[in-house]
Amino acid sequence: MELLETARTEQPRVFAATTTASEQQALGLSRTIEFWRRAVYIYGSYKAAQLRSLFLKATGRSDAEVHDSVWVPHHTWAGEEMYELCISLRGFYLKAGQFIGSRSDFVPEQICRKLALLCDKVPPMSADTTRAALQQELGVSDLSELFEWIDLETPLGSASISQVHKARLRRFSRTELSRANASLRRQRPQEYQLAPGEGAWDVCNTLGMSLRELMAINKGVNLEQLQPGQTIRVLKPKSLESYKNGGSSSSSSTDHRAPAVAALMHAVATGDAPKSGLVAVKVQYPGALPIMMSDLKNIRAAAFYLSKTEIKFDLVSAVDELNKQIRFEFDFTREARVMDTISEHLRPQSNHLQIPRSVGGLVTKRALVMNFIEGVPLLEARDRVSKMSPRARDAAKRLILSRVSEAYGRMIFGEGLFQADGHPGNILIGRGGRVGLLDYGQSKQLPDEKRRAFAELVLALNRGRAGEISAALGDLGVVTERNDPEIRTEMAYGMFDTRGKVRLAVRAWIFVLDGDCGMDHVPMSLARLDALEGLIIRDLFPFVHLHPENREGRLVLRSSFQGLR
Repeated sequence: MELLETARTEQPRVFAATTTASEQQALGLSRTIEFWRRAVYIYGSYKAAQLRSLFLKATGRSDAEVHDSVWVPHHTWAGEEMYELCISLRGFYLKAGQFIGSRSDFVPEQICRKLALLCDKVPPMSADTTRAALQQELGVSDLSELFEWIDLETPLGSASISQVHKARLRRFSRTELSRANASLRRQRPQEYQLAPGEGAWDVCNTLGMSLRELMAINKGVNLEQLQPGQTIRVLKPKSLESYKNGGSSSSSSTDHRAPAVAALMHAVATGDAPKSGLVAVKVQYPGALPIMMSDLKNIRAAAFYLSKTEIKFDLVSAVDELNKQIRFEFDFTREARVMDTISEHLRPQSNHLQIPRSVGGLVTKRALVMNFIEGVPLLEARDRVSKMSPRARDAAKRLILSRVSEAYGRMIFGEGLFQADGHPGNILIGRGGRVGLLDYGQSKQLPDEKRRAFAELVLALNRGRAGEISAALGDLGVVTERNDPEIRTEMAYGMFDTRGKVRLAVRAWIFVLDGDCGMDHVPMSLARLDALEGLIIRDLFPFVHLHPENREGRLVLRSSFQGLR
């Protein structure tokens, strides 16, 4: 009982900056017990509801009556239980809840609605815990050394591994700024030795670079035939490590500035900091990584059981791929690199697409300072749009969809490096429908062959040719129990199409825009969605496979595909 009570009241301990190995082990055990207690309770309730449903049907009740009297209230109750499980245990359970909430193709509407709240309504760390974590990570004794002010009481957002706060950077005199080291103004390539089995795409994913950047600094090197142990040049973000000597080789021995202060001075002097001084400060929850790794084992066991007994969908592969990627999310230096690269790539569209940029130097593995993006979360924008006239509401939804679609189309078919976590909490809507994309912890550099296959699938679905659709699915790594092109085509429309050729489960982004979440499933039997690229593409497909009216987005798609050819 003591372990169960620990799990229910553990939130402060999860975010403790110092925790011994034995405490971590005890915490992991208590979380495991609490997870299975709740999970078995929810699962058992569903088996009981199934029996009740069968009994009512046997007594002559119609399917509609059974649905309304049994399943609607039960799904509503289960959604509340799952939400409470995710909120109280946090860790990877929170991320799993976000994933389930976006899977409206096989998750009931009532559960989708409740778990969608996990995108931006997660209880944050306390102000004192956050302050201590930031001061330790940035190496300052007081946050006033870096910020005029920082709002630690009300975070801009809180998620599964971190939370974000609004702040204004400290100002410096001209004399102080003149001491900033000009030699650090440009990012310099560094040497990188390839590990066995590591190729160019792996390097891009690990460091958050685009292939174009890698080619530009390795002219004359055949990146398609790299060998283990070979040394190539790579770009790494300007992290706090660059300023360990005060940011200037000419600093005097009496200069005792903290490295973070030197980094900030340099960023302001060289234009790497926003002119307004407004920034968003992202801080990682202390001790979150080992907890999340422990949670993954429980999630995988549950996914294995459900895949074998209840759901004809390979949940285990999804969990395994998330396991491979999850460590990237805990490295904010990689996230900064990805974010800055994508921001530069989408600079020509900056009038209607906003991508944050890191403040040079104020980046560590567990803290990230970036320019502040104005806007309201997509869920809040939906509520505002719902109050408009029907004509204005339709125009607003089309504009938002068009711009989000364009962003993902340009990322995937342009550089191939893209943000892979497009849930509503990561999308902001600014003045005039300006769209901001946040959170680059989950990102991917797609190989050319995957981008070609993705483009082929989009065009094949537009043409409606079963053979082409089936072949494109195969190239993406989608494996089905039956290899019938007609069945695979029906499945492809059910999984990916957004235009209504086949009635399908409405995806989470449509739910966000329309406030609805239909559940008309397409019959399919998906045996395996092989590789993370397939999983990500499935999740992001609605953003690039557009409605017929969206000519601008389709032009992006087609022109990018021609470039790949």
